[in-house]
Amino acid sequence: MNILSHLDKYLKNEKKISLPSICLVCFAVSCTRQEKTTDQILNLKVNLNNPGPVSVFDLFQKVELIPLETNKNSLISAITNIEYYKGRYYIYDKRQHLIFIFDDKGKFLGHIGNRGNGPEEYHTITNFCIDREKDLVIALTISKTLYICNLDGTFVEKQPISIPVRSFINFIQFDNDKFLLYGWIDGEEDQLYLYSKTRDSAVNSFYKESIPIFAFAFNVFHEYDGVVYFSKPFSDGVYRVNESGVEPVYRWDYGKNAIDLDKYNLPKDQDERHDAVIEIMKQEQLPFYDNEQRQNDQYYYVEQIPSNVRKIRATRKIFFNKRTKKSFVFMKFSEGLPFTPFYWTNDYVIGSSNVEDIEHVSCEILDEENCRIFKNRKETDNPYLVKYIFKK
Repeated sequence: MNILSHLDKYLKNEKKISLPSICLVCFAVSCTRQEKTTDQILNLKVNLNNPGPVSVFDLFQKVELIPLETNKNSLISAITNIEYYKGRYYIYDKRQHLIFIFDDKGKFLGHIGNRGNGPEEYHTITNFCIDREKDLVIALTISKTLYICNLDGTFVEKQPISIPVRSFINFIQFDNDKFLLYGWIDGEEDQLYLYSKTRDSAVNSFYKESIPIFAFAFNVFHEYDGVVYFSKPFSDGVYRVNESGVEPVYRWDYGKNAIDLDKYNLPKDQDERHDAVIEIMKQEQLPFYDNEQRQNDQYYYVEQIPSNVRKIRATRKIFFNKRTKKSFVFMKFSEGLPFTPFYWTNDYVIGSSNVEDIEHVSCEILDEENCRIFKNRKETDNPYLVKYIFKK
């Protein structure tokens, strides 16, 4: 089975997999270039054996609910990514491959995207970002194209990416002109490409993995304080990216619970490796993998997704306090509120929650206005946005 078949199989079955944030990317075991010595890498030691209880107020001072308008044109199936810009929420729905636009009160303003093969259409979006210098929404498609719109969703252009790689599955804006692309490779190519939009070419490429394995993975990039970071789900390391390569910055130390793919002696053939990893995951020999690395001034954050998708609600959330070195490990807050974050700032996090997931949340954690919103919820409502405001 080739990798395109794996992607097709995934897309056909994605309704069976309810994950906070999901797209198909590559993951790996080891990294090359610009390696630091071990004592130069920050070690985040976390005890996974005793998760929770963690109160929402251990981390946040306030929780706000933002109901998204529900009508026949605004129905959201599965939130994958959220960006907030100029008073608007841009919400990517992975199942419909649309980017919905809501104002800061949740009023529906429209959506971005037309699926098809026409000049202003696309087939599959893998992710999107907002160019805050040029006020553009830019989506990456599976066909190696940047699909570009104005902030109101008006189509601007499609720009093919002229790099000889099978496809690119994730990306992040690197600077005013360049994007960092994560490649879907067939052989020995580099996997990270620094792509200039104005030149339509790679100004640099780097990062070869010693045992590249194609399988389901999630968010490999995040940005903090103007710097882009790169991470992989079956590795505990997080890397800083610059124009010449990557360098390890910090790692999660799970002690005896650390995952080591090297011990499984995986086959060299790409398809056989993929199938072997999937089988190991099914047998729960690999109990979890890391997803959704983020950070702000106060915390490092990572999610651990269970390998068994039937146990997805057992996803661990891990906060590590940069100042006190204290970690918080939980599956949901002790008050019953789930935590599914997408958009991070130093002051707050924007997450989402389906109506049924907040069914047992008490008004005791909400102020009067948010309690009213909570009590007025309906089963047929769109997902709610949840704004978690950090304690200072």
